[in-house]
Amino acid sequence: MEVRLKKSGRKRGGAGLALVGWQIYIFGGTKNAHKTYKECDKYDIRTNAWISIESLPLCSESVAAEVYGNDILVVGSHLPGLYYYSVGKNTFSNIFDLPSLLRKNIIVHEGKAWIYCDFGVYESRKYDLKNWNKIGDVDGVNMHLTQHVRIENIEERKSQDISVTILDIDDS
Repeated sequence: MEVRLKKSGRKRGGAGLALVGWQIYIFGGTKNAHKTYKECDKYDIRTNAWISIESLPLCSESVAAEVYGNDILVVGSHLPGLYYYSVGKNTFSNIFDLPSLLRKNIIVHEGKAWIYCDFGVYESRKYDLKNWNKIGDVDGVNMHLTQHVRIENIEERKSQDISVTILDIDDS
């Protein structure tokens, strides 16, 4: 099925995206490095319509979003924590404060959220989503914030003099 999206009215990059059912959710982002958004929208694929939803608490770029059940977890630059967006209630809740206001990334795997924070020196933490408890730091992980994630093993690569480590998410 091919879908041609109607224009949203907000040109932006660096926004977080998530698909829940027939709706694409877009969180924050930036326009040409001159405007940063806290506004969020959803696009309904069936009706070809954009709908404004609850805004993020602060403007944020480099946003990452991950579906958790029927809701969405959101992190991003300048957001102080891990945010839980309730699709049904159209509300954000700050679940945890995170130690960095810089770029972050998130993965949900087997009921756990893996959050990557940019400290200049990269640090990672994991959370148990059933109880919303911090499980602990991930030992020995240096993660450059790219989309290079593989579940089988850890492998180092060089990219423009930046060491990239691919994280093994296996809990064993």
